[in-house]
Amino acid sequence: MAAQERKAQFIPSVTLPHARGVIVGHHARQTNWFLARINLPRSVEIALLLLIVLAMVAVGGWAVITKVLPRFAPLYRTVFVIDSSLASSPQANEDVISSLNSAVANSGDRDALALRGFGGNCGDSGNTRRLIDFTTENRGDIAQIASAVELSGAATLQRGIVGAIEDLSQPWTVAPQLGNRIIVVTRNAIDACDPDSAFVSEDLKKRIGAADIDISFRIVGYQIDRGQRTGLNKTFEGVGDTPPVYADTSAELDEMLYWYTNVEPLVRSANDIADILNPTAAEVEFAAQSIRGGRLDNAEVSLDAAAEELQRTKLTFEDLRSRTSTTEGQRIGALAGRLRQQQEKLVSSVRTLRRLAAREQPLSRAFEDFQKAAVEYNSDADDLNSEVRTLRAQAPESTS
Repeated sequence: MAAQERKAQFIPSVTLPHARGVIVGHHARQTNWFLARINLPRSVEIALLLLIVLAMVAVGGWAVITKVLPRFAPLYRTVFVIDSSLASSPQANEDVISSLNSAVANSGDRDALALRGFGGNCGDSGNTRRLIDFTTENRGDIAQIASAVELSGAATLQRGIVGAIEDLSQPWTVAPQLGNRIIVVTRNAIDACDPDSAFVSEDLKKRIGAADIDISFRIVGYQIDRGQRTGLNKTFEGVGDTPPVYADTSAELDEMLYWYTNVEPLVRSANDIADILNPTAAEVEFAAQSIRGGRLDNAEVSLDAAAEELQRTKLTFEDLRSRTSTTEGQRIGALAGRLRQQQEKLVSSVRTLRRLAAREQPLSRAFEDFQKAAVEYNSDADDLNSEVRTLRAQAPESTS
């Protein structure tokens, strides 16, 4: 036994770095490394090294731009464009500032807001000014900066809107995840420097096309005589997806700016959720019926499709969670959240059905649970749709 132990302790270990095809002993293991070196000029080696480093930096930068930065992008970017020309009376200007302050104070936490004014001399580069750049943390600054702007010059409406388009289309900026918006409040129906509304409209369309981004326009005319509204309507004909609306009183202006700033995004997000979840519910229903018919393969395909669609609601729910500072936002968020929970419950009940069917176990009790979940889902869907209809009915209407 002692001899065997001594033998076990003396296993030979040989390192032969230059050996080729040689193995020593029964327990030896050989690894041969063959390295080739290409002799290059020093300048070429340095150039290759720099190229490799630049490639690594480029790959890392691309990953940051495409994967990391979008996660921190605002959900919306909104430019408020206000009339600061002499044609806007001091009282009207105060009304606009007050309404603007009330609207932005309740805007979504992930809305990046900017402020621009228009008014000055025709041909002057300063006849429109960006007063506040995009950020999600400037709510308190907007009213303060707007109130400090001196009224001057003529109503350079076209230049103000062109400047807002340029604000949204600046190079090297992170695009918003849900959309760009321009909200204009003007005391003047016609551009002072180019009264041809049809020409101005065509110019704006071309500039929007050149910017190559989606922009929603909301135009509010404040205390504009009915006889002058035709010009403003013609300016934005085909430019925005809604015609200009008109407020005669400060209370009407409050309602319009509040709706465009805070309620309209809620309605959009609620509609998006319904557009995603309702077809998904149909997929789940098809899966349940497939299971009853013995087609488990069809059921699995439908359930996977439903689960994938549920993931698409993630961004929309982020928007709803950012809008809980208003009562409308709290109601819509609660209803949408409950609907999504019911959808998940619906999918879970059908997966239970499939699992039981695969084991050839009774389905009656599980199918009753599914039907109950389906009734609850439909009830919550009706509640959300009813709330959305109520909010949509409050949308400003054009009164030309």
